[in-house]
Amino acid sequence: MSTGKKTPTRKRPTAGSRAKQRASDKLADAASCLTVSDAATQCHVHTETVKRWIASGKLRAFKLGGHWRIRPEQVDAFLKAQGAT
Repeated sequence: MSTGKKTPTRKRPTAGSRAKQRASDKLADAASCLTVSDAATQCHVHTETVKRWIASGKLRAFKLGGHWRIRPEQVDAFLKAQGAT
């Protein structure tokens, strides 16, 4: 006998909702990241030098909204590899 109430079904996340979650995670992650200018200051070089390092693959970074963001541990690893620390 049915009471007329349906049991709620769980919907699987859609591709759009997963993409929104990844973007949200990236924004949260970017809050702790450095800008090119911040990284240049930390490395005592010009911003164009940091951009060249990124372009050549020497320094890992990602773009967010058209701007480069660099995780602090990537800068630390880069400096250590260069023998600067």
